[in-house]
Amino acid sequence: MYRPPVVAGSFYPASEKELRKVLTKYLDQARAETGREMDEQVVAGVAPHAGYTYSGQIAAHLYATLPKEKPRSIVLIGPNHTGMGSGVAIVSRGEWSTPLGTIKIDEALAKEILSYSDIIDDDPTAHKEEHSLEVQIPFIQHIYLETPKMVPITMMLQDYETSNEVGEAVGQAIKKMGDKVIVIASTDFTHAGLAYGDLREYTPEEVESQDMKAIEKILSLDPQGLIDCVQRNNITMCGYGPVAATITASKKLGAKKARLLRYGTSYDVSGDRRAIVGYGAICFTLQGGGGSHQP
Repeated sequence: MYRPPVVAGSFYPASEKELRKVLTKYLDQARAETGREMDEQVVAGVAPHAGYTYSGQIAAHLYATLPKEKPRSIVLIGPNHTGMGSGVAIVSRGEWSTPLGTIKIDEALAKEILSYSDIIDDDPTAHKEEHSLEVQIPFIQHIYLETPKMVPITMMLQDYETSNEVGEAVGQAIKKMGDKVIVIASTDFTHAGLAYGDLREYTPEEVESQDMKAIEKILSLDPQGLIDCVQRNNITMCGYGPVAATITASKKLGAKKARLLRYGTSYDVSGDRRAIVGYGAICFTLQGGGGSHQP
């Protein structure tokens, strides 16, 4: 399967020159703000997937921590916004493209993941128009001179049982392959305001307060607690299942700590209370780090 870029020119720049300029700016800012270089202990993470104008600066805080040495692959797990295809869908072959070039599917790893799960289908249809994984790829292509392979997974089903099975399958497959693989969940957090069907405007402080309930569970490496929290508090987080799956996978890979690298909202850029979305960058590490909050 060859997948051309779908949201180049809308979510991120369509020209290679402009895209690299933006990515360099965001990554340099992230490193300057945190004083943190790439961390060899990072095994997984969480990044947002809105347009780069709104969430690119935050996503960069995760990508600035990824290992310097190129991993074999990066497994991307995100929500299915389109409703197309299977409830949980992987792509097992082919390549995807962005303005920065192509990235190949890790066929061996994808097939290994499929062998550990009955719920994951090999279904490119679910990925045809989905943006949540595509927007992560330019970051990957930019930070590594030689692009690693990838395995994309989308989840329309996000209950705990499904998320746990996906996470277990990903973690077991990576351990069996024995190579360095990073797992990244793609999600935005609360979607609030009149534009999302709410009856009033919200403040960014209200959105952040809501999101921190979910982020607390992520930092505690508690996938079931995350899903329970999202459902109990009606948190409109689009990728809680992918994040829960990533927590499960990261723990199988030895993750002991989670760190909130950066949180923000679309209001920080737009100043519009009619539509506020929360964004967070989080990394999971083998050791060290903490749950610090950097607004």
